[in-house]
Amino acid sequence: MAHAALTAYGYRDVLQAENASEALEISAKHPKPILLLSDISMPGQLNGRELARKISEDRPETKVVLMSGEVKPAECVRQGWRFIPKPFLVSTLIETVKEVLNEWHEYG
Repeated sequence: MAHAALTAYGYRDVLQAENASEALEISAKHPKPILLLSDISMPGQLNGRELARKISEDRPETKVVLMSGEVKPAECVRQGWRFIPKPFLVSTLIETVKEVLNEWHEYG
């Protein structure tokens, strides 16, 4: 849903992964990821928080937005990551991504 919404809104180079391992492979091949958008709960050995930590360690300039139906994890606040509680409207997703990317352009 997120991939379809972002591409429909006009974002380019929106890459999609089935799990954290695939996301790490994509990140390694992509020259400069700008934004990681991930659910906290995901299939595979790593969850979204662990994926965000690994990508942030390798590329600290990458912005992170995590989604979940659970309570906002304290780590999001500590790491400066954004959080979208589920369920959410597509407009909330688009607005959050837009805000994060605008911040990146201002300070990146």
